[in-house]
Amino acid sequence: MTLHSCRSCFIIVIACCNFSLGLATAYDTLAGPVDDIPLKEDRRVQSHISHSVGCVFGGARYDIDSQWHPILEPYGVMHCLKCTCEAVIKKGLLQQRGQVQCRRISHECPDVSSCPLTAMLPPSSCCKICPHHQEFSALLIPTENSTTHVIGQSSLTLEQSKLRITITLSNVLPNLTSILIKGKNGVTIYEENIRNKTEQLGQTLKICSIWRDVSNHIEAIKSNEAHLIITSGHTAESLSGFVKETTPRVLETFSSMLTNAESRGYAASLYMGVVLSNNELAIRGSVVAPRAAMSGKHLVTMEILRDRRVLFTKEEMVAFSSYGTEFHTKWESLSTSSLKQLGRGRLTTRLTLSNGITLSGSITVYHKCGRLNALVTGQDAVPKYKTLGVASAQFNLSLNGQLSYQIEVKDIESRITEIMIETDRSSLAGGTKITRLVRELNEATILKVRGLYDKTDGVIIQQLLEGKLFINIQTRLRLNSTLRGQILLVPSVHSTQTLMVEGRAGVAALSWCDSSNCDLACDLLVPRVAVRRDASTQAFLQYWNQKQLLATFTETNLMEVYISKMDVLQIGSTLPMLSITTRDSTLYGQASIPETCFENSSGYVLPASDQQLGSRGAWVDTPLDLAHKCRYDKKIYSDGESWKPKDSNLACVTCSCKRNKAQCHPVICPAAECASPVTLPGECCPACPKATDNTSKTCFFPGDHRDHAVGTVWHPFMHPGGYFKCAVCFCKNDGDGYDCKQTACPALSCSERYQEVLPGECCPSCKTSTGVTVLGQGQSAPDLSRMQGDSDSYSSCTVGDLQYANGESFNPEIATLGMYGKVVCTCNNGKLDCKPIECDCSKKISRKNRCCMRQCGFTESDMIRKRRKKDKNKMRDLIC
Repeated sequence: MTLHSCRSCFIIVIACCNFSLGLATAYDTLAGPVDDIPLKEDRRVQSHISHSVGCVFGGARYDIDSQWHPILEPYGVMHCLKCTCEAVIKKGLLQQRGQVQCRRISHECPDVSSCPLTAMLPPSSCCKICPHHQEFSALLIPTENSTTHVIGQSSLTLEQSKLRITITLSNVLPNLTSILIKGKNGVTIYEENIRNKTEQLGQTLKICSIWRDVSNHIEAIKSNEAHLIITSGHTAESLSGFVKETTPRVLETFSSMLTNAESRGYAASLYMGVVLSNNELAIRGSVVAPRAAMSGKHLVTMEILRDRRVLFTKEEMVAFSSYGTEFHTKWESLSTSSLKQLGRGRLTTRLTLSNGITLSGSITVYHKCGRLNALVTGQDAVPKYKTLGVASAQFNLSLNGQLSYQIEVKDIESRITEIMIETDRSSLAGGTKITRLVRELNEATILKVRGLYDKTDGVIIQQLLEGKLFINIQTRLRLNSTLRGQILLVPSVHSTQTLMVEGRAGVAALSWCDSSNCDLACDLLVPRVAVRRDASTQAFLQYWNQKQLLATFTETNLMEVYISKMDVLQIGSTLPMLSITTRDSTLYGQASIPETCFENSSGYVLPASDQQLGSRGAWVDTPLDLAHKCRYDKKIYSDGESWKPKDSNLACVTCSCKRNKAQCHPVICPAAECASPVTLPGECCPACPKATDNTSKTCFFPGDHRDHAVGTVWHPFMHPGGYFKCAVCFCKNDGDGYDCKQTACPALSCSERYQEVLPGECCPSCKTSTGVTVLGQGQSAPDLSRMQGDSDSYSSCTVGDLQYANGESFNPEIATLGMYGKVVCTCNNGKLDCKPIECDCSKKISRKNRCCMRQCGFTESDMIRKRRKKDKNKMRDLIC
């Protein structure tokens, strides 16, 4: 039997070790990533014998008043549940055993309904939060010796250790060479060549840059003393401005740069965004003036005009400093007409300072660097629709609000009746239609549609850039929604777009990759329904016979991955493969790295065992062969495979592969049945001296890949949980094979009603007067996935990679041994109920119950008689 068949074998833990309140198994404290080795046995598993006051829960021990999030396999940590160890006092005495209380905490999450940006769920968290991005801005004006009248506005977004920079210039500045950021003492902390990296939008110029490792200079950026510089081939045409932290109150989608050609040293920029709940225009302004002319508080009058007619005016008293000033105001209750003029670039602004200086400029559409795209699939249709058709859409939003689009549809199964832009759908009734882009089309397997939508307004543009609009494709077969996708601003400055499609499943993804600097930066977009907490949607880079994990889509469907230039040189291939795996399919796309990147590098050197497979640049393994495999000590292991590490320091450790992750477990030794056990050379567990007299004979156990001496006993290794403490194995007396049996449990004086199974134990014991109530044999675990809301379905049961229907029964599996016939598990409305099988030889026994037939004296021929051939092999895999 192959090792792939043991993916659900950890279920035996439910029968013998049981869950503590259904939350954790005895293996939770043993399983750990390979980075944690060399490993030692987790003392928490044995800590229940300690005499200090506390609680035992899931094989771990906790002090009084300590709190933790429980673990439920295969879901992982239940972040929306919090457990507390509470003291128990009886008759005035503090009891040694505390009591565990678990409660749901999702109702304590803060309200994020007013969040201006899409709320996000951070890793290892129960509550959604508004995106925590620090925003900075810089108003760029000509340097002291410059002769140009061009000004610029810059938005800088700090995301952990990455700084995204968007710069817009009021006019084209020729011969631009680089972007500089200088710190407090004028020391250059960042520089990037921007030749051939600019984009002209009408009369304005847009520059995009990403500083990928700003971690050592974050304090310099936050100091308000760093300044951003745009340099030109002509030193007299450079721009500079101080970087200041800002607090935008809404996603800013419009802007204006204000100047006065006759007043040198004065400039202003305005950023605006529509508050969708009340059609209010939030305005953030920044003004720079000569220090000698403006200091202290001054009155600033702002006006918004349409053809010289004032629509809005507001006076603000603002304080000027050496860095300029920033102020906030708002235009309340915009009319439909004003919103229309705003969205179509027909409004202008005017600022009048207290000294009479007037600055003016046009209001135009503004967004940070990125691309507007939509991935359109049946998976995101409402309701979800299974189809082979997929589509991608690209949009370009001009300064005056015109929206051009290009839509490509593949493998559509019916004639398209309409392609529209609509708002989000909260029900099957559908969202609000914004506009129809395409009317009925002729049938075509692949079609491309281009067009222009010029009837936008301020609300539509705000919804578009906030990700609140969707493309919906209707067909004759499905008039409601056949293909659907969210329009997103992908923060990508990369050039090459690839549509990754799995034609047999109608699954698709989009990627944008760039390797012009000999590094590899990609933005990846998957359908929203592919985002899962169980980490089943992952992105990989594949090259040679290796597979490198890039990203896991657990919180968002849009992620950026980056591979540095040094790592690219180690790859040594000009055509690495991108792959995205979901629950049902695998998508592939090609990345490209210029040949010139490897001209002065030796590249990646293949391991000796792989050199015969191909020369540099050749594909040595098919993508499907690498799915879910693990790389450990320069070897590739299949999912479910176990092995013994070669390191002598890890002689008593067994490792296994679980979906691309190597997990290593220390050996757990059964208790010896004598007073003075001995440990034989090459063995990990002590054994009784008399039983080990015949040490010349051994038997090989495939679970832990070890030769065991006759007379020794050990716990079998189970993937993925580790060592199974509720069974012991031993070599037969002649060394010809091995046998395993379930741990024998002593008789108890209390009735079954008052019995309990302690965490980390296999046998029940009588309940004490206080303590945690845990599940005994035959009891089912509570449906915690429903309590937390981590699962969309409560009727089926998921075990490893296998799904069992409600009411379905099965035998759990032990790694390398097969199905364990003495235990049967049943899926009962999303809960697993595992019980040991009791054999009654006085009654008729079904041939399906092979273990009871063997126990009651039936022969092998009796057991397989009249069975189909495919069932014979299945029965031979069953162990008793």
